Amino acid sequence: MNLDRDENGSPFLKVGVHDDFAVEMFIAMVYTTIEDLEHYLVNPEDAHPDDLVIYKEQIVAHRKILEWHAPL
Repeated sequence: MNLDRDENGSPFLKVGVHDDFAVEMFIAMVYTTIEDLEHYLVNPEDAHPDDLVIYKEQIVAHRKILEWHAPL
């Protein structure tokens, strides 16, 4: 990652194509989110029943993101 400036002088982080750190951080965050959602499914008393449906949909969506960014 490099700190660069755009044409207006505003700073921004430039992430190289081969910079795996950002991708690894993103994938770690997705895994953490899936674990949190699975906690609610294992312990349904911690969540409202209507929310359980949303949690299941979110797990499916996050797993799809993992397929796109970290194929097995």
